[in-house]
Amino acid sequence: ARDGAGQISDPRPVGSAANAACRLRIVEEWRRLGLEASIQEAFGSYPRHRSAGTVRNIVVRLPGTGELRGERQAILCMAHYDSVAAGPGIGDDLAGVAAWLEVARALKALPPLRRDVIFLLEDGEEQGLLGAEVFAAQHPWSAEVGVVVNLEGRGTHGPSRMFETGADNDWLVKAFAREAKAPSASSISTEIYRRMPNDTDYTVWRERGIPGLNFAFIDGVTSYHTPLDDLESLSKASLQHHVQNGLDAVRALDGAEIPAAESLSRGDAVFFDWPGIGLVTVGYSSARALSVFALLLSFLAAALWLRRMEVRVRGVLGGFAFVAIVVAAAVAAGYGARLGIGVLGVTAIEHVARPSFVVAATLGSAMLGFFLASWALGRFLAAAEVAVATGVLLGLGALALGFSVTGGAYLLLVPSLALSVSMVLTVGLRDRTLATGISAAIAVAFTGVLWAPLHAAVIAAFGSGAGAMLAGPLAVTVAILAIPAAGRSTSVSWLGLCAALVALASGGLATYFPVYSPLAPAHVDIVLRSEAGKSHVRLRGAGAAQAWFRRDAGGDFDREDFAEEAGGATQLEILDRGTRADGTGYVRVLMTPQEGSDVLRVAATGAQALSVQGHPGLPSGTDILGPSPSGHEVVLDLTAGVPVTLTARDVHFGLREPRFGRFVGRWLEARPDDTVPSRDGDRYELVTSWEIRKDAALGSLEAKGR
Repeated sequence: ARDGAGQISDPRPVGSAANAACRLRIVEEWRRLGLEASIQEAFGSYPRHRSAGTVRNIVVRLPGTGELRGERQAILCMAHYDSVAAGPGIGDDLAGVAAWLEVARALKALPPLRRDVIFLLEDGEEQGLLGAEVFAAQHPWSAEVGVVVNLEGRGTHGPSRMFETGADNDWLVKAFAREAKAPSASSISTEIYRRMPNDTDYTVWRERGIPGLNFAFIDGVTSYHTPLDDLESLSKASLQHHVQNGLDAVRALDGAEIPAAESLSRGDAVFFDWPGIGLVTVGYSSARALSVFALLLSFLAAALWLRRMEVRVRGVLGGFAFVAIVVAAAVAAGYGARLGIGVLGVTAIEHVARPSFVVAATLGSAMLGFFLASWALGRFLAAAEVAVATGVLLGLGALALGFSVTGGAYLLLVPSLALSVSMVLTVGLRDRTLATGISAAIAVAFTGVLWAPLHAAVIAAFGSGAGAMLAGPLAVTVAILAIPAAGRSTSVSWLGLCAALVALASGGLATYFPVYSPLAPAHVDIVLRSEAGKSHVRLRGAGAAQAWFRRDAGGDFDREDFAEEAGGATQLEILDRGTRADGTGYVRVLMTPQEGSDVLRVAATGAQALSVQGHPGLPSGTDILGPSPSGHEVVLDLTAGVPVTLTARDVHFGLREPRFGRFVGRWLEARPDDTVPSRDGDRYELVTSWEIRKDAALGSLEAKGR
């Protein structure tokens, strides 16, 4: 992270001086370990993420014994050393780079592995996974990759969680479970991630059918992609956990047999970490069988209690309705509190500065709803009747998850088994109150151990307003708590009063304190854009913060001639035109970016296809990262009679240079201390466009710049 003078690295986007300096430092670290690092410098593209450009990957090989070498036998260890333009990228992802250096040191001190280990520290991840794609598509070692371990960061602290695997992960997860010393992983995370649009460098390999394990720490997400992702914010414990997971994963995969591609259909695993045990894993078929068993066991417990505990069938039916009502009341009250806090000024989904107040208000309101419903209806039922109803409902839920979202089946399977087993074991007690109390306590304990870490992870990942994801754990907990709540109107009323006080106090504090703070700031970028001979300043990011900027800086800013003063526009030179054998017209042009451009964004509205330096791009938009000052060849496929608008957007990261600062200085000075730039950050954009036509009859070509 530090240069020779001890200063923290500047942001390291592709092609930047800071990127090159950091790369040299990393290569020197490999040399100190006695390993030779090579640089893969190559141009490529990744249309999925609209990226193209020249990247410089750091590639290192740690040879094994040679026992397992050849196609699809090597272990690939990945992290990226580039960063976004807005911040130094310490957690994302120099922490991953440092972790792999330490893992390599440890592996060299241990007996040799059977497999070769390839360390790939890529360039260009932040702007479109380009480094990973270029290695996979062009490097000769890519054919040897049989399994991947990726280390990422989406924050600055918290456990290093295994949040993604490839398909058919049963063998992979079970291998890791045998070696993992301190795993933090769950199959529900993989189920959620598969349904999200997010990608990491592992995506490149997942698309190619290569199995892998993906790790990241996600707490402290308010620092993610901002200047706050710095060395002081990074948790040493998180970095050490990265190292432990990386080392355990490599050793585990070295000891496993990597299935051939055609035999990978072994299915997925259901897995979760449990304190003192490690990673618990079962295959999908076993999980489904267990979910059937859980339902049958709940029926057995119900039958035993109906017979020996003198439980009324009518009471059990009432128990079903009671559980449904108290769960609905709790979820509705929690949602209502969250919406109310939002109306009073706390953004509904954002990562706010003080999430604990919002979470406490939400949960306090939810419990208030639960206690009110219990107080109103619980007096008509016995606790044993509600216990039977809750056990059957949990069994039905486990069965439903087992055959729908199998990766999440354990979330209801464990509470269901805990409650049903407890009920079977306590059926001989004469005191029904004691039996229901013991059963409910055991079920709540197992549920808490299982759900609490997931609850914390959801808040860390999605913010305090992720109500839809918090409804699940809330509903399960309330369903079990409904057991002792039945028949206890006096106790419930006092607990309801306590919940009301917690909800009111927390809600008041959540709305009293500012939404953002210097340590949990709003993300706002200052964008100076020149287009069609006119320049203006616009803000991108949190709406509330934009109002503060405009108030302090005096509104939007327009200037007619800044583009010329900033150094001219992208230059277009027509190199060639013609018609292919299939009748498709094309034009080949040379696009030369503005001096100092960090990204050249090219779009061709109306074109059939677009390529850059012979690599495929997307006509709707392709980012050329770290563009060459000598320009890039772009080929457009044309349709006769259809005009093409070719647009170039030169992007300059940062606005600290004098040529920018004298026009936007007041905006930079007006930035509140609880706002920061994020991702691409403050920037200057110069937009130039041309109309290109190909007349089929005359074969003429016209380009007009504006």
